[in-house]
This record gives sequence, structure tokens and C-alpha cells, in this order.
Amino acid sequence: MSANYLFAPHEAYDMILFLNAVSDNSFYNQHYLDVRQSWEPRLGDQGLKLINEVCSKMSMSYLCTYLSAYGVKTLDDIITVLQNYSIHAKDDHLIADHWQLLSDCFQILKEAGLPIAWNQRVKPYLQDIAEQYEMIMEKVYPLHKLERTLTIFLAAEHPICSTVYFAAYIKPIAFQLPNGAMVMHAGPHGYMHLPKHVFRLCLHESLHGFPGSGQALKQQDELLKSNKQFKQQYDELIVNYHSGPEEYIVVGAEAYLSEKLMLRTQEDCISYLKSQNGGMPLSLAIYERLRETNPENGYNWCGYGKWLEKELLTLKM
Repeated sequence: MSANYLFAPHEAYDMILFLNAVSDNSFYNQHYLDVRQSWEPRLGDQGLKLINEVCSKMSMSYLCTYLSAYGVKTLDDIITVLQNYSIHAKDDHLIADHWQLLSDCFQILKEAGLPIAWNQRVKPYLQDIAEQYEMIMEKVYPLHKLERTLTIFLAAEHPICSTVYFAAYIKPIAFQLPNGAMVMHAGPHGYMHLPKHVFRLCLHESLHGFPGSGQALKQQDELLKSNKQFKQQYDELIVNYHSGPEEYIVVGAEAYLSEKLMLRTQEDCISYLKSQNGGMPLSLAIYERLRETNPENGYNWCGYGKWLEKELLTLKM
């Protein structure tokens, strides 16, 4: 069985993520200050004001997730979806409250000439990188092995498959989209991520939203109520590192599976868990419990979600 991992650029997601790059958010300015300076004259004060307002209302990964349901591929697709969006739509209150702001913002990107510049300069580079990874990954780190490992570990009904969309304006974040697809940075010109690094990212992002994650997060909430030190660490993870609530439980499983897949040694895993995002003690506890018990090899294995729901409150950090 072969995994459905494909590598490709995606105009629509880069148009959305471009908003982060030119916003006044210091987290992204450190990576895209040159982009902001280059586009400020073309966007104008009004355009920058709209962009900052949009970025203050919602995360761009959230917006990518929402618009992916409409099958957007280009900036024109985004504008069409938003222009036809009824203010009375009930599918998403956040979008319903700001659809006109979003529509105006993306129209300004079009008038500034962003999609023309992206298709002329960015897309060819991303396409070339995608084609190289298509060849390299199958030879060095075949993704069907990842698919098989995840399907067993998560007790998923369907194989874990994905498309990897490369984006120019996503650094340093990677995130999962519905149906297993993910978005990541392709790296600067003249540089490619090591295949092992890409394989790890595919592993990490494919774990998000695992079956039973909702119940596991409820148990994590109980830990947050009872453990002040963990609550402080969790808040820092959300605020300082722009992570989501699943990060601890995903990273713990990622470390365990990365050792199984020979992506990391035990020493590498421990070092990773003690340094990632300033240190992730809950992730380390999950990793150690998984490593001690190898539960997916047991009889009647029901998946990581069910296992974690039972184990989470007994873990010692």
C-alpha cells in the first residue's frame, strides 16, 4: 500500500499566509521583515491597516483550514468565496462576523499585484522543490512506511495520507489541514530540508487530530486545573510558541514513533523533548510510558487516543 503523500505549491494558502509576513507581528517580522518592507509601498497604509486587523481577529492557519473546505486554489478563488459569502451564513461565526473585512483585504492583495509576483517568482521555485522531494523521499524515507506505522498506532479506520503543500510565507510554522494535508516552508533559495526533517514534519502533522484526541484534551484540562506548574508551561506554549492545545500529546507520540521509525535515537528523543518549545515535560512522560509498555503491540489495541485517555492522569511529570 502506497501513501498518498504528494508535494506541491499552493497559491491560495500562500496568499493567506502572506498576511502574517507583512503584518506588524514581531513573531513573523523576524523572518519576513524584507517582505514587509518590499510590499509596504504597494499595499499602502490602508492595506496594512486591514491586514493587521485581520491578523488580530484570527490565525491564518485557521483561515487556511476554513477556506480549504471550499477547494480554493488561487487568490481569485478566495475572493469569489468571500464575495459570495452571506452575512447570515451559520457555518462559522468568526468568518461571518468578518467576511467583509476579509474580502476587502484580499482584494487589496490582488490590486497590489501579489498573485502575479507569486506566480512569476515564487511558484517556479516551490514547484522545483516539490518535484525534488517527490523523488528523494520515496528513495530515502518512503512515506508508505509512515502511513502503515500511523494507521496501526492510531487504530485509524483509513490510512493516514497527506499532501504536503509548500509555502513561502509560513516560516517557522507548519500546520495540518483537514483530511491529512499539511502546509510547511520549503526553505530559502539554495537550501533544502534534509529528507529526515521532512519525514519528521510529516509524522508530527499527521498525528494532529488523531482519533480520540478530543477526550484526551479533556483529561489534559484536568491536569491544567490540578498542576500549577504545568498550567504555566502550557500558557507559555500557547502564547510564546503559537502552538495549539494538542501539542504536548502530539509531541510525545511523535518522539515515540520517531524512535520506532529510526528517525531519532532514545538520546535524541529525550534531548528533543527537554528542549522543544522550552521543554515539554508532559510529552516526555508520555514518551517514556509508551516506550516502557509498547502498548500498540498488545492484544485488543484500540489506538493512541483511547490509551492516552486512560493514562494521562496517572503520568508523572
